[in-house]
Amino acid sequence: MISALISSSCTALAAIYLATPFFALFTAAALMVGVGGAALMSIELGKGNKEKGQSLFVQSMKLTFMISFTLVAVALFFLDDIIHLMGATGTVAGLTVDFLGTLLWFFEIYSLGWVASCFIRNDTNPRLGMYAMCVGAALNVVFDYLFIFQFGWGVKGAALATGLAQVLMFCYLMSHFVRGQGILRLKFRGYKLVDARRILALGLPTFFLGLRFYFLIPPLMGLNIVTATLFQSTGDAKRTTVLSLSRGFVFVLLGLLILPKFFPVDGVWGSMLFAEVLAAVMSVFLLVQRTSPLKKVGVAEQPENGTYAEAA
Repeated sequence: MISALISSSCTALAAIYLATPFFALFTAAALMVGVGGAALMSIELGKGNKEKGQSLFVQSMKLTFMISFTLVAVALFFLDDIIHLMGATGTVAGLTVDFLGTLLWFFEIYSLGWVASCFIRNDTNPRLGMYAMCVGAALNVVFDYLFIFQFGWGVKGAALATGLAQVLMFCYLMSHFVRGQGILRLKFRGYKLVDARRILALGLPTFFLGLRFYFLIPPLMGLNIVTATLFQSTGDAKRTTVLSLSRGFVFVLLGLLILPKFFPVDGVWGSMLFAEVLAAVMSVFLLVQRTSPLKKVGVAEQPENGTYAEAA
């Protein structure tokens, strides 16, 4: 029974792995626009050009909408072909279609959220982006528990949990503009994409950086998810909860607080990798802790009745 559950979980995990390049692409594209546009905005605000700063914010949001809309439309239309080219077949291919077919509808908000976060940090509210990411991570864990373990929605539930968490995170970010906490406002009329080339040129290095970090995450993520699934499959709710909350919320928050102090430029982008590294260490520790009592007690097999008894 346990081996069947683990096998099923590994198949689902393979489907999630295949979605990693999509996350990397959308995140990198959003950060390319967000970092480039926010840097130019800061320069203009420093010169006292508030209207130009507002224009750069609006242009960046519009540009992100256009890019992400195009990527989502192409991905949805050619989803089966893309998954086939990635080498997925059979059950894994079906689960990948279920996962991405649900999640892709949220990537528009996902991308706009990253861009808005970049501008909000430069618009007198640097902590809101960190708070929003923490809120999103916590909600993702809660929704995962509800949709996967309580409702039994499988990979579609996992995709829906991630998507809804991103929508709520985006709404939380919008509170910056609703409350009028900075200079920027949610006014989108009357601005043309006259600075698109400057925005993309300045943000291009960041595009290749959100890619480098994201492609280092999957091996560690695999270890952590399989370990959490093992504990959940054997009824070990305590270890499952500790590991899931740590990698999805606590370690991400630690990364956001610690890494920028040592790596001011790249620190925030490494928070997810930082979280998965610490979670991998915790996974190994919990696995050793879980198996060590069995070694001390000893187990003798009784094949005649199919049960087990502790050795004397």
